[in-house]
Amino acid sequence: PAFNLTITEATPPPENDVCEGAIDIQEQGLTQFELDTCEYSNNYNAADPGPSCTGYHTNGADATYKIYLGAGETFTASQAGDFDMALWLVTDCANASATCVAGSDAGSPETITYVADAAGWFYLIVDSYSGCGVTTVTIDSPVATRSTTWGNLKALYN
Repeated sequence: PAFNLTITEATPPPENDVCEGAIDIQEQGLTQFELDTCEYSNNYNAADPGPSCTGYHTNGADATYKIYLGAGETFTASQAGDFDMALWLVTDCANASATCVAGSDAGSPETITYVADAAGWFYLIVDSYSGCGVTTVTIDSPVATRSTTWGNLKALYN
């Protein structure tokens, strides 16, 4: 029988498709970036297994970024796009859902803010519910939270 055969070479997902290849936000100096989640796979689910820090399952494509935070530093990230997105921050990608410290799946934009209890690496998962698309992520630089002491208060006025 006659037929047509088309072969298309598969393009591997970007390196930051999984946490082992997560892009270091500080090292790259990222404050705002755009990405197409359609280029990524679904590796992490905010509710897999157990309760979700976003309130929903995230069965769509996801990209990973990492940041080192000192104890008391505040990290804020937001995501905007035209598809059902989610944004969450975890401490351990091997157990992402259980180690989620902040998450949002409320619409567009998604915004999370987290004050680090302890110093360490945190992984930002730029995710989606089911579809994919182009999204813009904005990162506020980590802000150290100084404890209020009499000396710190006097220093503000000197």
